[in-house]
Amino acid sequence: MNTLENFAEALRDAAQTADVGLLDAHSPSLARRFAVHRNNRALGLIGALEDSFPVTCQLLGKDCFHAITRDFIDAQPPTSPTLFEYGGTLPSFLDGLAALSAYPYLADVAQLEYHRVQAWHAADAAPLGPGAFAPCLTKPRSLPGLQLSLLPSSRLLRSNWATGSIWQSHQGTTPMQGFSLNRAESVLVHRPDDVVTVHIVSESCAALLEQLLAGERLAEAIASATHATPRFDLGEAFASLISLRCIGAITPPDEVHP
Repeated sequence: MNTLENFAEALRDAAQTADVGLLDAHSPSLARRFAVHRNNRALGLIGALEDSFPVTCQLLGKDCFHAITRDFIDAQPPTSPTLFEYGGTLPSFLDGLAALSAYPYLADVAQLEYHRVQAWHAADAAPLGPGAFAPCLTKPRSLPGLQLSLLPSSRLLRSNWATGSIWQSHQGTTPMQGFSLNRAESVLVHRPDDVVTVHIVSESCAALLEQLLAGERLAEAIASATHATPRFDLGEAFASLISLRCIGAITPPDEVHP
């Protein structure tokens, strides 16, 4: 490794010495001073993770969150210079910790929070209003071939836990009571305007969203959603898509690429 690579490795590994090719003829305390840089790096990354995962931090407690994220930083250091991208693997890291097995919803809460980070930094796009769907409904034969494209910020979380309710209960508006943690919830995260929104959606809406996010045409999306959801309600699902303002484009059949 070259000097820069040695320096980076020493920043990541506290067991490494400060002998990374640095020269300081005026101070014999290079190792101690290098430790300051190593600690500042860790604190900076922990702070960035705390900003991205505030509810996860609240659920764990700050001291516990800091201890876990310090281990996470050592195990999975950043691979990008853009700090907002860091933490995408934290949910799976939490899911793999035996000490947190009594709190299986933590990983999904962290995933929801990372979806919010992704939604905020996604490409801008304006959602279609209700009027944009009217022409489609006047041509029922073309409906099956339509492709409904969701906003670039759209993310869907299918959770076995009441993840959306847990997150909402930490926003200062809804107290954490009146719901079961074991209740499965599907959550849509997107940014229709300049604010990231979180919506707990019905099973029918989630099933259709899942297929549309996979790029399915409307007919195939409905068929797949119907097969996966015994009580699939197309009317409710379609009305939810319109009211949520999550559709960014409608592509006619003759313009959809196979």
